[in-house]
Amino acid sequence: MDLNVERFTKVERQMNELLRCYREIYEEKKKITKQTTLTGFFSKATPRTPADNSDDNSDDDPEPLPHFEGFDD
Repeated sequence: MDLNVERFTKVERQMNELLRCYREIYEEKKKITKQTTLTGFFSKATPRTPADNSDDNSDDDPEPLPHFEGFDD
């Protein structure tokens, strides 16, 4: 802070006046802008019907696991 109070007050007032237009723009944009929520990036999953699983490997017939030598079941 400047020791000369009058000079400091004058400079502060001038700076505030110069920055006023930028503050107004900032406040307008702040009102318009809305932060995106994390859930906005996800979509609802649709449940699969049994007919949809006809082409896929079903869980009823799992693929056999590989057998490694030296390991007993």
